[in-house]
Amino acid sequence: MYSNLINSLKERPEFLRSRDLIELGIYRSFSDISHSIKRGFAPPHLRIGERKILYPKASLVAWLELKQTEKKE
Repeated sequence: MYSNLINSLKERPEFLRSRDLIELGIYRSFSDISHSIKRGFAPPHLRIGERKILYPKASLVAWLELKQTEKKE
């Protein structure tokens, strides 16, 4: 599952928005993202202002690879 996501990120810009994570199927809603951030389970991100959050593509790929190895164990 994660390898397909990682491959699909190659065509995305260097910074992804929360909406992109929903489109990719990583999260179902903005509410899910918010809860994950509050609990510390979200991928590495940059908060730009009060409401805007960006996810560096390289950090997102590393986070997905880590989750993929955790699933195998």
